[in-house]
Amino acid sequence: MVLNNLVLVLALFSSSCFVHGEERKCERITITMCQTIGYNLTYMPNMFKHDSQQEATLDIHQFWPLVQNNCTRYLKIFLCSVHVPRCQPSSPKGIPPCRPLCEQARKDCTPVLRRYGFSWPQRMRCQLFPQLASKQMCMDPNAVIHNLT
Repeated sequence: MVLNNLVLVLALFSSSCFVHGEERKCERITITMCQTIGYNLTYMPNMFKHDSQQEATLDIHQFWPLVQNNCTRYLKIFLCSVHVPRCQPSSPKGIPPCRPLCEQARKDCTPVLRRYGFSWPQRMRCQLFPQLASKQMCMDPNAVIHNLT
């Protein structure tokens, strides 16, 4: 049993996939805000072309006041899923958030953003993400929240 668990852990740490001809290795999430989101492996670069989690940390933490405001329970998982996308060794692509996850976070947090003179970031517009019924695997907001509670 212990040997099986050790083999599984070693397999996860050495997991990789190929994207655009380059090897992409799964790595443990180190961003504190994203360590309790229901998965623990990510890869870089992310959709914002951050080469490391340190770069992603600088970017994601600008949203920390909005997360603390608790405008929606969907915001943290959405932000983490775009900054530290889920890496699954069996999938050649990362798993992005589903469009409804983005839409719910945007809908719930836009009033707070507007109150302080901000709008939803254009680079995270919801049309960039796949629909639930598409062939591309994505993070379903209801399943994600259900698994976290």
